Amino acid sequence: MSILPHQGQASLPPEIWDIIIPKTSRAGQRSCLFVCRLFYGIAVRTLFSSIYVHLGLCDWRWAYRTRTRGERVQLERDNITRASALLEHIAHDVVFASYVRKMAVYVFINDAEDKVLGARRCLLSALKSLHNLTTFVVSQYRSLLDVDQECIDALASAHPPLRELHFPMYLNIAGDACSQDGPMNMSLGDLRLDAFDRLESVTLHLEAGYRLDDFIGYDREKDFLCALTSARRDTLRCLKIGGNLGLDCPDALAQVLHLRDLELQYSEGVDEVETVIQRCPNLHSFGLASYTGDHENIMQVFARNSSALPHLTSLRHTGYVSLRENTFSLDGLVEFVREKALLRRLDFAASYRWEELKALLPFLRSSKTLDTLGLSLQADVFRKDDARHLQAHLPSQIRALRVHISIKSLEVGADMWHGLWTHLPELRFIYVHEEPHERGPVLDIEQLASRAPRLQVVGVNGRFREVERGSDGSVALSAPWPMFKIAARDFDCDDWEWLMFEATLPLWEVSGANGPRAPTTGLVT
Repeated sequence: MSILPHQGQASLPPEIWDIIIPKTSRAGQRSCLFVCRLFYGIAVRTLFSSIYVHLGLCDWRWAYRTRTRGERVQLERDNITRASALLEHIAHDVVFASYVRKMAVYVFINDAEDKVLGARRCLLSALKSLHNLTTFVVSQYRSLLDVDQECIDALASAHPPLRELHFPMYLNIAGDACSQDGPMNMSLGDLRLDAFDRLESVTLHLEAGYRLDDFIGYDREKDFLCALTSARRDTLRCLKIGGNLGLDCPDALAQVLHLRDLELQYSEGVDEVETVIQRCPNLHSFGLASYTGDHENIMQVFARNSSALPHLTSLRHTGYVSLRENTFSLDGLVEFVREKALLRRLDFAASYRWEELKALLPFLRSSKTLDTLGLSLQADVFRKDDARHLQAHLPSQIRALRVHISIKSLEVGADMWHGLWTHLPELRFIYVHEEPHERGPVLDIEQLASRAPRLQVVGVNGRFREVERGSDGSVALSAPWPMFKIAARDFDCDDWEWLMFEATLPLWEVSGANGPRAPTTGLVT
């Protein structure tokens, strides 16, 4: 719907337009730039409150499949030039820099080595000018340009009221960096965040599941976490940390007085999981990613602590083991969630089968609060009666749904199969990873979009599209989301980002499936 002033709207006071314009679409906000000075002043503050900087070829997997090396290098150089121009504008325009509240930097420079120093200078200059920045997000992959401690110090010199930080870290052992995203020339023990005394949310992406007691640097990693939680014990609300580091420092977690959101990974044993549950009683959101497949013991931990975490609104447990591995009972999880009257988001994707999932279904059907759900559906045979049973137990108020499907023989028709996932009247977001069946229908992304009346975003096997609805009831799909947006979980919705936070996405297939399209630019608004 157009928001341009007409009839009586033109006389609305500026305070009303201050409310209306930020709530419009990005396209609507752009149109406001050209209406009048009042609209421009409101729209520009909203449009450029979030800046996305692409240094390099962020969609490099797509480019490697569809472009020659010379074309890839040119695309990378063009993107760096655009991004550097944006960074220079931030550095030299104080008013424009004051609009920026969030900056996300995606760094993927693989070939344009001669552009690195110039891009780095532009980045450092821009960071020194961001006096109002509240959120800083970094994503990089094997890049010649590092976003490192010097960049953190440059931002600190601007004295911004930074509240949220997402930062990737390598695990560097004896000078050999692992294949994890992050700066090559520093480890977590080198990271200094002392200047940011308002930090409320910290996300540190570490090497998946590592716990290296014989690695001398690991003590420094633990010292860093202890120092961070001690210094921010009064302000920290959200901590998401990879590896086994969080579980190895339960005392550090327990001293954070107002910790509400905790995401951890574990690779050895579950005793520390129980310790954290018992020592962080005020959590509202708890996430646990397993790299061992030790789900049975986790179920026992849940059962023994069913009355713990009474304020919990979000629970996640995901397992990075094959869905074909030995299954396990969900009874412990059922006991745990039954005691959580406020639970709104549940994500449980691991190696359980359809027969075990049935134990959880009565809770799902009885829940009046659950609106975000992630689960696995694994079976050798899945029949019409099974589909009806599952459909009858999915809560009607579900707004966001993610499903990992691994079924050999799918003995339902295409209409029923699509209807199972689209019958929910409030559904806004759905992502399905569907492994190949030996027999049975395959989900079609266009069918999903057209059948769910309120669906806004649909994803299948790593490819995401927005659903666009015409005034005549027609349904169309947007161009596929670029790889960087998917990899960074930049979904513009807290529930959707939470649901996909630990989901494994086949990004190599994403790039090929999305096909040729225009390269990413230096600025996305």
